[in-house]
Amino acid sequence: MDPHNKGDLPEIEISKEPENQTESDSQNLNNSEKQNENIILNELQSNIQVLTTVQEPEKGPEISSIDKIQIIIKGQAKKKNNEMKRQNKIKNNEGSKTDINDKVQTNDDINQLAQYDEYYQWMIELEKAKNEVGISQQKIIKVSSFLKMSAQRIFLLQNNTTSVESNSMSSASCISVANRACQYLYEQSKLQESVTKQLKEMNITVDILFFLTHLPLSAISDCFISLLCEIFKDMPLQASINLFNMGVIEHLIRLLNHPYSEIREKAIESICYIICAQISNTYQLHKHPYYKGLQSSSILDKIIKYMNSSERTNTTRAYAAVILGLVHQGIQMADGMLMSVVKALVKQLKPRYTEKVLRNVYELIDK
Repeated sequence: MDPHNKGDLPEIEISKEPENQTESDSQNLNNSEKQNENIILNELQSNIQVLTTVQEPEKGPEISSIDKIQIIIKGQAKKKNNEMKRQNKIKNNEGSKTDINDKVQTNDDINQLAQYDEYYQWMIELEKAKNEVGISQQKIIKVSSFLKMSAQRIFLLQNNTTSVESNSMSSASCISVANRACQYLYEQSKLQESVTKQLKEMNITVDILFFLTHLPLSAISDCFISLLCEIFKDMPLQASINLFNMGVIEHLIRLLNHPYSEIREKAIESICYIICAQISNTYQLHKHPYYKGLQSSSILDKIIKYMNSSERTNTTRAYAAVILGLVHQGIQMADGMLMSVVKALVKQLKPRYTEKVLRNVYELIDK
């Protein structure tokens, strides 16, 4: 054995053609080889033709929204499972020993994978509730229950000592479910006043406010504040007092820093409804009952600053002007007197905003 050879490989003997081979034998061999080549070429061409032939797939039944959700969720779970297997394979190949911390992380990953199934179940049940025929009270109760369930789950996650990755994934899933439920309820409340009335009686405001107070601004979508604003219209006096005592206006003021103008407009409109609900408890030319509370918490200063911001819309400035006018001078006054107060406040604005804001204020009062 040659010492330069690697391993114990046997020597390969190369067969040699006999030197006394005749010319006819050589010709027969060449013909045989050509026949074999032709056979192989024919097989390759037939295979290529089969592979390149485009076959139109048979059209199956249309996929429902529930089936689409099922496909997406199962795909996400499968992807997560494959990633877990890959990480475990890398760990085993490195020969590292699994300690207690690794076991905890593995359990968190397994729990996170299981949450996909729970998220899938929530979405399926929500779609079933939405797809029920007609608009019944029971249907609204079912859809609304997903808001409460999502809020409760986020609260538990925020007060638990779970891993950050598992926490954020589950919270995002809950927000997604709540968004779908909230969007449906808002659309139905715009179509039927009976839905809005039922939502008020169910006190769904508390569940919506949870999302506005416990989520970062970037996670708050317009469906939350839009539904809340719809419920706040024609607010009774006691509801206004309860919301003010709960500090709801302070949380709505926070939304004035939201990057989307639609959410800022709905926030200031919602504040306006809370202020206007005190009509029966306010006297002509007397300051609003909420004046001291709003003044001491610097909310009025924030609204004035908001009015003068160049990034705000004229609609939001109009609502802000009405709020300031009502808070400072009372609510039971003639439209002309209210406008004189609002005009004095609007003069604080930059000149190019004044005319448009006043026009929007007139439109608000005429409603």
